[in-house]
Amino acid sequence: MPEEPLYDFRQAQITRYTLDTIEYFLDATQGRLPMSWCDIQAPINVAGGGLVDVSQFFMAFYQAPDKIRRLLDATGAVMTEFLDLQTELIGDALARPGHGFASSRRGVGVGLSTDNLIMLSPKMYEKYCLPADVVIGEHFGGMANHSCGNWGKWIGMLANNPNLIAVDGAFSPQTDPAYNQCEHFRDALADTSIILHARIVGDPDEVLARVKRLWKPGVKLIVVTYVQDLTAQHQLYDDIHAICS
Repeated sequence: MPEEPLYDFRQAQITRYTLDTIEYFLDATQGRLPMSWCDIQAPINVAGGGLVDVSQFFMAFYQAPDKIRRLLDATGAVMTEFLDLQTELIGDALARPGHGFASSRRGVGVGLSTDNLIMLSPKMYEKYCLPADVVIGEHFGGMANHSCGNWGKWIGMLANNPNLIAVDGAFSPQTDPAYNQCEHFRDALADTSIILHARIVGDPDEVLARVKRLWKPGVKLIVVTYVQDLTAQHQLYDDIHAICS
């Protein structure tokens, strides 16, 4: 007979809290409002700092790379099972890909956060971390990748994920002090099927200047911005569409 697992993650307090919260909102809204999964991050974030001391985690890429690969694969498998539990519970109200991306009930894929990727070289991430991302993306019909900070040097490597459907990044200092350079993403994603989900907070002139640098024919662009004045925000919406028309 197969051995019983040492620990059933479904009995963890945070797991039960998440599922109970979903049930509460489904009951309160009668499923009328779209709902996504919880922010589950990505295997590299869950394992590095969540399960293993972050310093030891990154040292292990040099000292015990085979164990790192097994850890990330196992972490991804448990994450997938947890997302499946939420999917079954949420049902027709599920909005995808979730996690800060433009989402809807007709959406596809799953949104994951790989903020720790900038701690590794692109080649090392591709060798040890990308395989777990690929498996999760295949299971959910696509992966949308978010990272904070300036990660333009990694975008070309992540685009090697055959299941990558979208990426999210910050493109102004008000959005993230370590914001991305527009040209890195524009050039890497043009004429691909990958959507660029660009967060740009700032005054309208700054937002429009960055949109002009981000967009060119062949780029699939979603701009997420915020201007406090409602009239100015509506005008900015029209101006962005005029640039990308």
